[in-house]
Amino acid sequence: MPLHNDLDRWREAGLIDEETAQSIAAFERDEGEPPRWLEALAYIGAALLLGGSIAIVTRVWDDMGPGTVVALTMVATLVSLLAGWAFGRAGNGVGDRAQATTWFLATIGYSLSISIFVYEVLDLAEAPAYALVALSTFAVAAMLWFVRRSSLQMVAMAVAAAAAAIVPFPFFDEAPEWLFGATLATLGVVWIVATRRGFFRPRRTSYAMGAIGVLLISFPNGTAIGALVLGTLVCIGLIALGSLWDEYALLGLGVAGLLWYPPALSLELFGDGAGFAVALIVSGAIVLTVVGLQLRRAGRTNPN
Repeated sequence: MPLHNDLDRWREAGLIDEETAQSIAAFERDEGEPPRWLEALAYIGAALLLGGSIAIVTRVWDDMGPGTVVALTMVATLVSLLAGWAFGRAGNGVGDRAQATTWFLATIGYSLSISIFVYEVLDLAEAPAYALVALSTFAVAAMLWFVRRSSLQMVAMAVAAAAAAIVPFPFFDEAPEWLFGATLATLGVVWIVATRRGFFRPRRTSYAMGAIGVLLISFPNGTAIGALVLGTLVCIGLIALGSLWDEYALLGLGVAGLLWYPPALSLELFGDGAGFAVALIVSGAIVLTVVGLQLRRAGRTNPN
């Protein structure tokens, strides 16, 4: 059984925590790993498969029918899936990383293939076509993440989940624009809570995906004053959670959000005059205050 499966079982049983699991994995990777050039070749091979699929779609589409294009891209996707399965059975760090990469690219390949099939071969209407592509891509991404819980596959699953979350909107003639951002932010909150409760991992990557979703709360009305105020409050909330839970993914993305929302808000309120400059200074002071509080807290936690 591959090492990552053992680590997953031990984590779920409460025998080890995330940090211990990563330390064990790092130690085992240093013991008798295959040559790194094999890992590089795996990445190159997977990239060539995906690149070939994209080239078929963008360069030789007119020379082939949609059915042929779908068949070729599906074959490339299947090869990536099978290669990833074989890599994962190696039971070492090189195999695990190669599996994560090939399955991540296979998820992209599947999304490309099913999109061509639904839009070009079946010629479905926009709303049901998008629903089929988004939901099936999420199902594939989630299945692969369940088998191999890598950071890359977590990214793929989170992006697919965001696409799936807005499936209902094309079925309505005119959905309120604010509802897009609210939906993505709600998904981000659910993602953060699920991560906190131990359902999603790797934890840091999962927290980062949730935080990005929450930060999209102003999408697509990114310059509306109300949206910018709400975005600023979300950033402060992420920083507070990051500090409380010692989760630097939340903290860092909250601070990154402050680099956009308060300056954009001040620009809308004051234009590009003195008010804008003052707002930038205040934003910088807030960021530095957060850093100082974190350093002080870290000093109390680790007095040495």
